[in-house]
Amino acid sequence: LARCADQDECYLQHGVTLREGDIVVDVGANVGLFALFASRRVGARGAVLAFEPAPDTFECLERNIAEECAARPNGAAGAGRVYAQRLAVSDQRRSLASVTVYPQATGWSTLEPAPASVAADVAAFAKSGGDVAGEFVPGGAGAFLRRALPAGAIEAVGSVAARVLMRGAYSTPCTVCSLPEALACDGSPLAGKGNRGKPIALLKVDVERHEMDVLRGIDARTWRRIRQVAMEVHDTSGSERDRVAAAEALLRKRGFRRVTVTQPPELSGSDLYNIFAVR
Repeated sequence: LARCADQDECYLQHGVTLREGDIVVDVGANVGLFALFASRRVGARGAVLAFEPAPDTFECLERNIAEECAARPNGAAGAGRVYAQRLAVSDQRRSLASVTVYPQATGWSTLEPAPASVAADVAAFAKSGGDVAGEFVPGGAGAFLRRALPAGAIEAVGSVAARVLMRGAYSTPCTVCSLPEALACDGSPLAGKGNRGKPIALLKVDVERHEMDVLRGIDARTWRRIRQVAMEVHDTSGSERDRVAAAEALLRKRGFRRVTVTQPPELSGSDLYNIFAVR
């Protein structure tokens, strides 16, 4: 995650950029690695709003924000403030929902659990050359397995590893609301009458099969404020089919002229795609 969010700048591709003073909205912030990366990019005049529903993950997010601030020579100076809220973003008015949490794989926590899809995606990652053994087996054992096992066996290892990591899953209540409501939360730099028109430089979405609900919950006024979108999309798993086509069509309808759909080579054959949209 750290390599993806910081070194590879995986959300800043295909024309998506950040500059000093920008405001970034991170829906599905996990432990805050991209939020903190973005805060450094936008500088002290910028800000990041980070939303994460899983309770333990949110605690890590808050702790990482505090530790990042404390580690800077001048405290918060030189980076944008990160405003964190424990909630899930969807297409409904503020209410309660249930988030499924995977303690051993926090990035998979979701409002729409689909264990079979997760296992299939990890197996596809292995089949396409992804280092499943290195990712999921500690120490040098992963590299040894990668060399010793044939491709078919590595694919099976991926599926089994995913199912092992999903053990201990539990559901817990969380607040859910639309993005316009989330932006108006207490303490948000976008709350209050004087801030409602501020532009949003980047909307980043990574919510494990709930991405179309996030997009559909954004009203026309808020869409006009959003300059760029970077999101992960699970195409056909869970409750909805053909999410990639639906997301691309919605973004174009909302005025994004440059919409790029990608799938990293190591995820070939999986359900996972990335979409980058720029006005």
